[in-house]
Order: sequence, then structure tokens, then C-alpha cells
Amino acid sequence: MRDRYFYPLAGAVILGMVLLALVWPQGQGAPSPAPFGHAQDTPAATAGLRPAK
Repeated sequence: MRDRYFYPLAGAVILGMVLLALVWPQGQGAPSPAPFGHAQDTPAATAGLRPAK
């Protein structure tokens, strides 16, 4: 494969993987950070409990 085809194609693949990593949920079912998800790092959220009202 010629360099003039390989490097732009490789760059496009890398860019696509980076963009996918920005929006894909981050392991163990945790949502992505804002603006893609709404993760809460409170002790109640970490323990899986509902916050008191």
C-alpha cells in the first residue's frame, strides 16, 4: 500500500477511535462524564443508595 493512502487512512482510523472513546461508556456500566453522561461521585451514588429527601 502506498504511503499517500496509508497515512491518511491510519490517521482517520485513529481519529475515529479517539472520538469513539470520548462518547463510549466507561467500563463497569458507569456513564461517561458530562456532557455525554451524568456521573455522580457522591457516597450514596457509589454505594448504590438513593439520596435522602
